[in-house]
Amino acid sequence: MRQLIRLACLAIAVTLAAPVAAFEIEKLKLDYRDGGAAALERYWGDYVASLGYEPKRPRPLVAKVTAGGQSYVYSMLRGGIDVGCGIRECPVRIFQGGTLIVETMACDATHTHGVSPDGEIFYRCDIGRPLANMLLVAPSEARTTRDLWADAAERPWNHNGSVMQIDPAAGTIVYLHPKASLSATVRPGQVLFEGTPWTPGGAFSGTAYTFRKGCPPAPYTVTATYEDFTETLTLRGDAPVRRKGGCEVVSYSSTSSNAMLAFHSTFD
Repeated sequence: MRQLIRLACLAIAVTLAAPVAAFEIEKLKLDYRDGGAAALERYWGDYVASLGYEPKRPRPLVAKVTAGGQSYVYSMLRGGIDVGCGIRECPVRIFQGGTLIVETMACDATHTHGVSPDGEIFYRCDIGRPLANMLLVAPSEARTTRDLWADAAERPWNHNGSVMQIDPAAGTIVYLHPKASLSATVRPGQVLFEGTPWTPGGAFSGTAYTFRKGCPPAPYTVTATYEDFTETLTLRGDAPVRRKGGCEVVSYSSTSSNAMLAFHSTFD
């Protein structure tokens, strides 16, 4: 019996002493290269101009990667405090299709930088952060909440207190129950948006309308964006501005209250 106990203890000791394979995060390494003057102008020209002075030794590092079927350019600007670097971190910009989508700070240990195979997580110093949490530009597709949009047409939506129906298959957004303050202007069933049918959670654009009592609806072009991690759809576009006290559209404005139409899944 003692011999069996000794053998069992020896087996446990050997097992505990055996090396354990470290958990490896699957990621694509970012291979940064010095981009020179061309990269400085292309990726950081506006940033450098905003500093108000000429930095002494700005050094733009550039890494190009394809992930999740999309092409990205990651660029870190080195040059010490002169270009806004902090303690062991420097400015980083991320471009997708030539558009700046993220501007952030990241540790300057670039050998630890990487991106997840689907392109949605940026790793720096081996700590990952979703791009969706850093986006400067709202995505045109609901990436993290796409599945939640499948039954959009069967659920009511909140638009500034009015109950709406979003129907991707019909390509419309209509008022089901306008809020009390709109009762004299908007009727149930009134179309607020119409366009080509779209895939639930997918990209789309079309025509939205503004309303004024006694006036015909005023159309304008809008494009949809989604808030990641929440069921919020936003339509954006330069909205009509009517002549004061009249129906005539005299201009279009990006700062009008109708330039951003938000639709929420909650009625809090």
